[in-house]
Amino acid sequence: MTRKRRGLSMTSILVLALVGTITAIVLGAMAVFLQTYQRSLIRSVQTSARQSVAQVGKTVEDYLDDVNSLMELLERKLEDPRQDRDDFFAAFLQIRPDVVAVTTYDAAGGLVDCRSRAAKRTEIYQNLSFDPDKMDAYAGGYVSTPHVASIFQGYYPWVVTLVAPLDAPGREEWIALDISFSSISAYLNDVGIGQHGYCFLMDQSGNIIYHPQQQLIYSDLKRENTSLIAGLPDGSNESGSMIYTLTSLENSHWRVVGVSFVEELITESVRKPNFVLLPILRVKENI
Repeated sequence: MTRKRRGLSMTSILVLALVGTITAIVLGAMAVFLQTYQRSLIRSVQTSARQSVAQVGKTVEDYLDDVNSLMELLERKLEDPRQDRDDFFAAFLQIRPDVVAVTTYDAAGGLVDCRSRAAKRTEIYQNLSFDPDKMDAYAGGYVSTPHVASIFQGYYPWVVTLVAPLDAPGREEWIALDISFSSISAYLNDVGIGQHGYCFLMDQSGNIIYHPQQQLIYSDLKRENTSLIAGLPDGSNESGSMIYTLTSLENSHWRVVGVSFVEELITESVRKPNFVLLPILRVKENI
């Protein structure tokens, strides 16, 4: 005698229909919720990024203002009698360890004097802090990109160079100030936006001044879309999976760029609402 297969009871059918309806309603609500939640996260990250970038901008501006004030002081001191200026520079280099060198140059770009705690090379093959071919750019005052000081014996500090013409030219026509960039680079290395975001410096033309992943950049293991970023206005800008937050520095051609990632926000927004679906899925499994 064959046994008749029992079909679903009316109660089970009603329960399934109810669960299906509830699931559809919940999924629709979740889709709206996820979009709203994701946009809220993006706005939150944009606000955090603007605050971080503004703080970085203020710190770098203070650094550049300090360096410019030092430059003005050194220009004035070069007008003092020789013995007075020598005494000043000896004391100055002791109380300002971040100053690597103060150098002066003649009209042809030849090195006239170098004041530093380090020993100068007897033969300088290339001076990365002063290029005679750039005198037109130097005429209005110039701030270099970070580079290695190359005129010392066995000493290769990471510096930024300020170059300016002297107001009372004589044999010394130009002054250059090499100042350590390590404090600013260390500060930028510690700035984070979200889990993996970061800040870097670039100029108005899109050239990278400093990047916390500089070695990867130089090794072509990482790239920034600098041509895109250079055309973006100050403020927060979404581009594909990236959020770029920019601010231009006063009295400088530098800009601070904050980079954050939309994928982080999507992952976060998808993970949080999972607790809503779990009870519904368990009900369907038990029917």
